[in-house]
Amino acid sequence: SEYETYTTHYGHIIDRGMGIGERETYPVSHTTHPGFIDEVILTVMKAPKSYTKEDIVELNCHGGIQAVKKVLENGQTPVLINFQPLDNKKFFSSYPEYYKKKSNFLFEPAESQKQYSDRLESIAQELKMKFIDIRSILENNINDMISDDGLHPTDSGHRAIANVIIDYLSDLDTSIIAAET
Repeated sequence: SEYETYTTHYGHIIDRGMGIGERETYPVSHTTHPGFIDEVILTVMKAPKSYTKEDIVELNCHGGIQAVKKVLENGQTPVLINFQPLDNKKFFSSYPEYYKKKSNFLFEPAESQKQYSDRLESIAQELKMKFIDIRSILENNINDMISDDGLHPTDSGHRAIANVIIDYLSDLDTSIIAAET
């Protein structure tokens, strides 16, 4: 891979069927192109110093309003869910290689995740969509809900997330409550 481990990269998802050739490039601010779907963040973590001990590439692309609009145009009902909180202190002690690159960050990772989550909530409000807030319940008890790596939920964190989602789904379909018990 051309990317170093513990790096994050900003880019776009583009529908090439909308007039963008495979090798063509456009300025970062070119979000008005008809093929633009979403802004993305690509995170690279190489083995063996990743959470799973394998090479990992995460593509986060859930915040773009164009992606949501495309779902709405298809007559579907999108539901937005925010990110779990990130504990900077635990995160940087678990991933010291990432900490070395900290001076290159525009924002602290925890602040960046919070801003991204806040943007998702504002998109949901703007488009009058459903929004599931998992972040608040985890932030209120971050030491028990976020693992020692500062990034991933613990078992109790996963249970809390599941309960928030089950509560949301139960409001839509009461048969879910019966399946849960």
